[in-house]
Order: sequence, then C-alpha cells, then structure tokens
Amino acid sequence: MVARISELEKTMDERGTKLSALTQKLDDNEKQSSSTIESLTAGIDGLRAGLDSMTSQKEELEKLMASKGDEASMQIKSLEDEISGLS
Repeated sequence: MVARISELEKTMDERGTKLSALTQKLDDNEKQSSSTIESLTAGIDGLRAGLDSMTSQKEELEKLMASKGDEASMQIKSLEDEISGLS
C-alpha cells in the first residue's frame, strides 16, 4: 500500500512537472504571438501611411496634369488664333 502511494505521488509529481512545463510553453507562445501581432500591426500602419501618402501624391499629380493640359490647350488655341490672324 505504501509503495502504491509512493508510486502515485511520483506520478503526480511528474505530471505536475509536465503541466508546469506546458504552462510555461503556452505563456512563451502567447508572448511570441503578441509580439508578432504588434510587429505586423506596426507594419500595416506603415503601409497604410504610405498608401495615404501615395494617394495624396496621385491626386496632386492628376490636378497638375489637368492644369498642364488646360495650359497646353490655351497655348494651342492662342497659336491657332495667331496663325489665323496672319492669313
């Protein structure tokens, strides 16, 4: 009977050690996952900021192109009028 109790206590200690190791591994994995999530979130935030900047630049370039197109049209019209006046 004493031997059986000793055996059960030994088994219980082994399982306690395994449980402790698994709990530590779980904690480590949770910390690693949290760190990875934070890193990915920071990367996403950086990409969003870059996208916002590029969108703003695109809008500015589109306005500039429209303005230059209007300017070129006015110059063409002016030259056509000048040519018509010479005829």
